[in-house]
Amino acid sequence: MGTDTRQKSLGNNRTALISKLILAFAFVLGLAIIALGYAGIRQYNTSGFSSETAYHAIHLLGSETATAYTKISSQTAAMSEEERSRLDDIARTL
Repeated sequence: MGTDTRQKSLGNNRTALISKLILAFAFVLGLAIIALGYAGIRQYNTSGFSSETAYHAIHLLGSETATAYTKISSQTAAMSEEERSRLDDIARTL
């Protein structure tokens, strides 16, 4: 009877050990994800990127582009079709 009880307790211990190992792995994985998240946040903060600054830069670039286009469109309107075609070819290479 002693050996049967011993085998049953070893089987239960094996299952408990496997469960504890899986939980320990999940815990370590969770800690790693949190640590990498903090490292990413720290890197983002040190990069100096600002969504607001980027939005304003894009907005300013859009208005500058519109201004430049109106200046160029008045000049290209006076050009012949052949000159515009050459200009388009040059613009494509850029």
